[in-house]
Amino acid sequence: GQKWEHVQQEYRGLLAAKDYEAAEAFLETLIPDLKGRDKIQALVELADLQYHHLFKPEKALVNLLRARAVSGDKGYMADGILYRLGLVYQKLGLYVEAARAFEAVATRYPKSPYRDDAMQMVERAFEKNFQDVIAVVAGVPITTVEFDRRLEEVPSFFRAEYNTPEGKKKLLDQIIDEILMLRDAEAKRVYLRADVRERLDRLYIRTLTQGVYEEEVKNKVEVTDEEVRQYYEAHKEDYRIPARARVRRIVVNERDTAERVLQLLKAGHPFDSLAREYSVTADAKNGGLMGTITIKSRPPEIARAAFRLQPGEISDIIALADGRYAIIKVESRDEGGYQPLEQVQNTIRSTLQRQKEQKRWEEYRKELRERYGVKIYKSFEEEGEATGEGEGK
Repeated sequence: GQKWEHVQQEYRGLLAAKDYEAAEAFLETLIPDLKGRDKIQALVELADLQYHHLFKPEKALVNLLRARAVSGDKGYMADGILYRLGLVYQKLGLYVEAARAFEAVATRYPKSPYRDDAMQMVERAFEKNFQDVIAVVAGVPITTVEFDRRLEEVPSFFRAEYNTPEGKKKLLDQIIDEILMLRDAEAKRVYLRADVRERLDRLYIRTLTQGVYEEEVKNKVEVTDEEVRQYYEAHKEDYRIPARARVRRIVVNERDTAERVLQLLKAGHPFDSLAREYSVTADAKNGGLMGTITIKSRPPEIARAAFRLQPGEISDIIALADGRYAIIKVESRDEGGYQPLEQVQNTIRSTLQRQKEQKRWEEYRKELRERYGVKIYKSFEEEGEATGEGEGK
């Protein structure tokens, strides 16, 4: 008989063409001639096809049980078969059986890649077995635990609305409608419609690629505390807090006026009162308060003068670039420093995480191309040249 490894390419071609019915028929014809591991793998492939693409959980269950009969508890793919059984049982509403299957994966196979997911799925199956049932819709129980989780998923902006008795009834109606519409869509085989099939395939691809990215890229990257510290020391200037000064100003149009104001200030008149009376800038109504400035603030003539003064000092007359004249008072000054590592470590960790993920992503892309092969038959550079869009055109 044929070996599974010899016919995988033909089967993958049918999957790539999205001819799922033909792929199912191909496997069903092939499986009787297979033995051992080949048979197990083909049965699991068939079950996956029926569960994910053909929406035939009943048939998927039959083929997983056939695979389990060949594999046993310790044989090839035993943990993967049992985990898939849990998923199918859950889909069929057999929540007790689903919980048992997931629990078996979590307890019998401590090194299984499915173990962590199985532990989470045990909890979900438990929720369905929970006795405090709010409603049963088309044979599917809606439990208090599930309902509360759905309530928590409501965006915080709308949460208050749904926490009222009327809001909870509205949410329950939404959940009921979802279950009934899903049951009707499955009964009418809406999933066979071309437009629905295309959207499902896109969602399927996006979900799986996100999952494999997390597994092969995100989860394989770790940023240590020492790496965060080293980055902080190497980029410490990025976290410098500039010196700041709290400044008041009086700006006038003529130098004679500036000299008169300066004499009044020296005679003890309050700065803010004179600013309200003489200054021509918008902050005059606030006693000339500019607020907090740095050495890079504008106008630069005032910024430079401010950092030559001590708190409480009043400047001489400052000639501004626009032809006006200013007198300033520094009320307070902060010499600045550096943000402590504790304040910026989360930002640094995120930066390093992105950098490491990008590096790992490039490695993973290269691995995929080497493992599966890529042939490109069209050069877009050549297309650009042919349409007059190349360089120098």
